[in-house]
Amino acid sequence: MSKTISIHSFLRGVGKSHIAANVASVLALQGKRVAVLDMNIYAPTLNLLFGLRSLDVKNSLTDYLFGRCTLDSAAYDITPSLGTKPKGKLYVIPAEGRSGESALLLRKGFTVEQLGEGAHQVIRALNLDVLLIDNGAGVNQETMISIAIADSLGVVLRLDKKDYQGTSLVLEIAKELSVPRATLIVNQAPSDYDLSEVKTKVLKAYHSDVAAVLPYSNELATLASDALFVVKYPSHALTKLFKQVGEKLIM
Repeated sequence: MSKTISIHSFLRGVGKSHIAANVASVLALQGKRVAVLDMNIYAPTLNLLFGLRSLDVKNSLTDYLFGRCTLDSAAYDITPSLGTKPKGKLYVIPAEGRSGESALLLRKGFTVEQLGEGAHQVIRALNLDVLLIDNGAGVNQETMISIAIADSLGVVLRLDKKDYQGTSLVLEIAKELSVPRATLIVNQAPSDYDLSEVKTKVLKAYHSDVAAVLPYSNELATLASDALFVVKYPSHALTKLFKQVGEKLIM
């Protein structure tokens, strides 16, 4: 049975899109048919992470929400970015192509039914195992809609006091929206921290499952979005943690 997974964070700049891209890639490398939907309408980033040029984008999420295309026609097969002989399939659905209509879309708005219908349609058309939604940060109408249609929610946070209250708010919203499963992903923990101790403390603080504590990685920082981390470093300890996050999210 297919799963719709929403990746969210309260604050910007916590590495949410990198996590979404690498978890999606890991799942595809393991044999899943995966599509990543970029819901970060304010500042789309998945094109860059997956090497998809804006000039190559004819249809996008924006075009679907304006009624100009089906959502599967806005899905681009980027399986070759996973290297040679991947077991599964990987697609990306960009937030916006060349139309430049994001601001207009945000003023117009869209409904849970619109996004839910598109999600079901693209899952059927592409025979997906996983539809992974990379949300914009914060709490607004768009993020609540994408959380509402999810089977599983991954909330990314850093060990920063500015993030604590906001993360609690996101978990409370997920509960009110009856999201079946919510799990926390701690990102960029200092490398000298005891990661198991951090996981225990976060678990007790939020009373919520913790998929993984991801340490700060010099290799990831140096990569600077030029390639997918899990493809560049398949045996790295961080890649194993991305796999762990993926397993938790599709349970």
